[in-house]
Amino acid sequence: MSSIPNSLDQVVAPQVVQNIIGLFFDYVYPLTPCLHRPTFIADLAARKDTTDPVFFALTLLVLASTLVQVPRVLVSLDKDEVEALARRCVRVARAKMAYIWDDAVPMRAEYGECPKELQPKFAPKKLAANALTNSPQWSSSTWRVSCTCFWATTRRM
Repeated sequence: MSSIPNSLDQVVAPQVVQNIIGLFFDYVYPLTPCLHRPTFIADLAARKDTTDPVFFALTLLVLASTLVQVPRVLVSLDKDEVEALARRCVRVARAKMAYIWDDAVPMRAEYGECPKELQPKFAPKKLAANALTNSPQWSSSTWRVSCTCFWATTRRM
């Protein structure tokens, strides 16, 4: 991919987009209604993908997630085409939104005392022993559940 596409038409044919979006709202959306359907459909009809890179990336990811969630018989593409299109949609969406995130860096976690400022204000100073492990969950200086501290410091390696 020498240049990043700027519209859905450059990634997938319009009739395929309509088919997959229809499958999204028929099969995926009822289980995870994560988009406002009227707004999404209106923005898609208004070709907001050509002017808004976030909407463009969102639409590509909706296409990709639908392709990997619905039965392949519902998509008018063979297995290799479905996989290639899903990968292309994710690749283009990531490239389009690359300016938002820094590159991944290795991290190391160290577990230990939870600083007082990170302890929840509602946490009691002491709590009865955990019925399952018979170990104290709370003390005045640490915030622990079954001797596992929730707080971790992260540092770049």
